[in-house]
Amino acid sequence: EVVALQGVDFEARQGEFVTIVGRSGSGKSSLLQIIGGMDAPSAGKVTVAGMDLTSPLGAD
Repeated sequence: EVVALQGVDFEARQGEFVTIVGRSGSGKSSLLQIIGGMDAPSAGKVTVAGMDLTSPLGAD
């Protein structure tokens, strides 16, 4: 099993622009796929406005 992301933690406020940069294979696409709900993290969670997007019911 390949670990694409590890220890990622960031906050983006409403109206902010965020740039994700890194070398090829560093996990940029994996991060965006998880944030966008196209893939699920194997551990941890994604929260937006306090709502857990990785929970089946969207609850904390």
